[in-house]
Amino acid sequence: MDHFDLGTYRRPISTSSAETQRWFDIGLNWCYGFNQEEGIECFAKALQTDPHCAFLHWGIA
Repeated sequence: MDHFDLGTYRRPISTSSAETQRWFDIGLNWCYGFNQEEGIECFAKALQTDPHCAFLHWGIA
């Protein structure tokens, strides 16, 4: 997934993990690009690094 240029849009979320933030941003950009399936996969991957981050559950929903 890293080989796609999805832009630089970021939305800070409440996590201390840089990897979680990175996967959330990628997932959000996928969703904004009308590819919700890829976005959900990124949010799910981010949940593996921070399972208590509520915003990730929002992204999947």
